[in-house]
Amino acid sequence: MELWQPPRVDDLIIATTWRFTVDAISLVEQHNQADRALHIHMWSDSHL
Repeated sequence: MELWQPPRVDDLIIATTWRFTVDAISLVEQHNQADRALHIHMWSDSHL
């Protein structure tokens, strides 16, 4: 996403009709806590 051409992408939504693994959740939480410009949202089956 860092190489994405303007306009800048601020949010990335990953949606699934199932659930995310513990590893995937941990990776996304670490990314979001690193205070990067891109914020990742995870939408599981319950969110949809």
